[in-house]
Amino acid sequence: MGVVCDNIHNLMHALDYWSPRMSPLLPTTDEEVQTQLITEAGISNEVFNIHEERIHCDMRSDEPEYLPDLASKFEHFPSEILGDIFVHTMTDDRAMLPSTYTDSPWVLLGVCSWWREVALGEHRLWGHLDVKGAKTSSVRRVVTMRLPQVWTHIQTFPISLSLTVFDIDGDLDLRALLSPHSHRFSNLWLNVPLNVIYSFLFGPPITFDRLETLDLGCSRRPNIQDAPHAGPASFPALRSIKIRDLPGTTLSRFVIPHIPWFQIAHLNLSIPGLTYQDFKRTVGQCQNLVSLEITLYSMDPFSDPGFRVSAVEIHLPYLQFLTLSMEKPRDLNIFGYFRLPSLKQLSVDVLNWMGNNVWNQGFFNNMIHLSGCSLTSLFLGSFNSIPSEVILPQLTSLTSLVIFPLAGPVPGTIFDMMIRGELLRKLEHLECYILSPISFLQLLEYQCKHLTFGRHRGLSVAKIMYKPPKEAHEIRELKEMNDRLAPLLEASGRNILLIECDDL
Repeated sequence: MGVVCDNIHNLMHALDYWSPRMSPLLPTTDEEVQTQLITEAGISNEVFNIHEERIHCDMRSDEPEYLPDLASKFEHFPSEILGDIFVHTMTDDRAMLPSTYTDSPWVLLGVCSWWREVALGEHRLWGHLDVKGAKTSSVRRVVTMRLPQVWTHIQTFPISLSLTVFDIDGDLDLRALLSPHSHRFSNLWLNVPLNVIYSFLFGPPITFDRLETLDLGCSRRPNIQDAPHAGPASFPALRSIKIRDLPGTTLSRFVIPHIPWFQIAHLNLSIPGLTYQDFKRTVGQCQNLVSLEITLYSMDPFSDPGFRVSAVEIHLPYLQFLTLSMEKPRDLNIFGYFRLPSLKQLSVDVLNWMGNNVWNQGFFNNMIHLSGCSLTSLFLGSFNSIPSEVILPQLTSLTSLVIFPLAGPVPGTIFDMMIRGELLRKLEHLECYILSPISFLQLLEYQCKHLTFGRHRGLSVAKIMYKPPKEAHEIRELKEMNDRLAPLLEASGRNILLIECDDL
């Protein structure tokens, strides 16, 4: 609940700073914006709480002599700040949270009719509605009564809706709720029980003409006796889809057949128990895919003696961004047979970071062979070994390399080879763990002296963790290197961070 602002004159005075005539004096950061607003309004931190990023002002009473003038100032006030100025409320509908991109915790409680009209009139604040509730019943009234009122009021704007329900204590017919406005949705994020997902996917015929982004998350899996039989929804404009925690059978029978995979550009899958057959039915059809993010759990088709390598090959000609999170390194095997000629960024991680996660050499050999050497960015996480010096020279286009510290230290010979120009000649961003920083500092010194000009200037950003030296001569050598490098780094504008880590 918001607190009462007893100085509306000061609040209006602060809003004056956002008029067009004052634009040269506008603060440049959100923190400066909030600080100036509070300072000029003369309002205490009991009303405006910066630390929690919540600025609440309760507007539950009519003050006709001030309201029209105050409302006129909203026109030029930034949405992300305006969304933090006052809390709108409608009695017990605490589940309804209109969101700005700062995720301000708005709550609609019983404001006077004038303030409600002001809120509804600010269409930019209602473009994205975030509805959360612990149980189905806690959001049913909001989504069946309040949301249609809002959507009817702002008729010309596209709608984005985020709906989260953690538990189930009754039915919620999502299809019936969304149908009257289905042509206006541009984004839907759902994290709801399985029966609510079914009510969204199946029912009377419905087409989401403008829906571009769909996020389907299953928060609970009740025991559903009857599978849906009604017609599926249609998504002719869908470009981005994320599916997480759905049962494998639900994905296979009720989702995969009804999504226009051929037009999907961005795909994110996190499905425990996903079979390779269903994996190929989704990813294999996404011929226009640009980014792919996969979290898989023990999906290794090679364990089947009758499995043929030719069945793994998938060609994704436009894929540029690939993020893989696996339970075990062997789960990477199938991706080694993907043909990805446009791949630019690859991120590979292992979920079981305490296990024996040996670097999967075969995966990388196959990927380089089939996808070429177009990689510009590589992230390796939770392996306890690093790619060999045979692999790195093949990554001739690499500009960014991040190796998680658990992989162990990068050998100093890598930096010696970089000085000689034998590998990673285009590398600009490096994060890794090394035993001794001396060889790395020698590389920096060489690049600062010899690569100051030209297209490839060497490392411009680096975050290097290392064990602090113990021997006196090592400490002395490190200090001498630092003294020589400091002016060179400052002159070249490089951002280099060295971090001592005893625990690694």
